[in-house]
Amino acid sequence: MRKKARKKLVTGVAVSAATLAAFFVRYGLKFGWKKFGHREPPTSHKRTHVSWKETILWTAVSGLISSFSKLLVRQTAKWAGEHS
Repeated sequence: MRKKARKKLVTGVAVSAATLAAFFVRYGLKFGWKKFGHREPPTSHKRTHVSWKETILWTAVSGLISSFSKLLVRQTAKWAGEHS
């Protein structure tokens, strides 16, 4: 396979992997929050029964896990690009 075509293929796979990873991470976060918190995650600021503590915890946990998965996908794509 030519180098340019291979690069496009690796880029396409990386974008697809990032999209799938985002979907599964979001699903996993919501599932975990419901499992351990027994309620929906605080996704709307209009819900008045959600405490600041819960909102900040959700923001921190979801941000950390989302960023980590994004980093993992990027590094995997970079590694695949270098070894293809």
